[in-house]
Amino acid sequence: MTMAEVLCLQRNNVCRGLRSAVVAASALPWMFAATACLKAQTALPDAPSATRTAALQLSMVQAADLPGEQVSTSQPQAEQQDRHGDGVPSKPILQQQRRVFGVLPNYTSVSGGATPPPAGWKTNSIVAFKQSTDYVGILYSLATSAIAYAQDSHPLVDTVNGGNAPVWGYMWRGLVDKTSQAGQGTLLFPAVMHEDTRYFAMGRGSKVKRTVHAAASVIVAHSYSGRPIFNAAGLLGKVGTQALSTTYYPSGSEDFGVLAEKFTYSCLRQAGFTILREFSPDIAQHLHRHHDQP
Repeated sequence: MTMAEVLCLQRNNVCRGLRSAVVAASALPWMFAATACLKAQTALPDAPSATRTAALQLSMVQAADLPGEQVSTSQPQAEQQDRHGDGVPSKPILQQQRRVFGVLPNYTSVSGGATPPPAGWKTNSIVAFKQSTDYVGILYSLATSAIAYAQDSHPLVDTVNGGNAPVWGYMWRGLVDKTSQAGQGTLLFPAVMHEDTRYFAMGRGSKVKRTVHAAASVIVAHSYSGRPIFNAAGLLGKVGTQALSTTYYPSGSEDFGVLAEKFTYSCLRQAGFTILREFSPDIAQHLHRHHDQP
């Protein structure tokens, strides 16, 4: 190896390390905000916290996809609305939809105002299956794999495939990553640790509180009984997915820096998409009203 090649390799390693550090640093604000949210929820177990009073129901559209589960509204719609001191009902909570904007899968969101079916391993298994087989998720995985192939993100994959890796070499690994994440993060660890993987949307309140609440879902979850807990199962699912990936990616292509970077990106994607889910009913209503205006 020539001196130029050695310098180039060292430069690439330094750039990779800096990139991983930047990605990790960008996740710190979310972690601090989520920790504060968890403390606020557990400090007053008998008081109506943001999560407890916000939302405890799957939308009727989502509930229809859970065999054997029935959703009953605990209160009439008018009584589910917050009231001011003068008894005038405030803006009603908008219901989460099974697909965000009719496209993106949204099987785990719980709307505000009614009671969801009880959480359990059966619910987890149904959600995990839907996440693994949803056509939008599969297309997204194939698209990101194609981008990784175009960027030559895993040069050693080229060597494994004879020096010119077909795009399929990236795509099937991406699909396995997706299935592994659903199996471990939505079914295996949550079932063992009795963790509810659904997201309990607030549906109303200040934009800041709702944003923090949604981002906090990365490290704040609920037990089967509805108690807010640390999202150990979800994070272990992400770690397990990265660990398992070392068995089907070429040896040396998945070092600690790469795995840490992928783990951080996974957390940031979850936070970003959950924020979108939180506000998607508001956005959809705004667009609908704007479209109906003459």
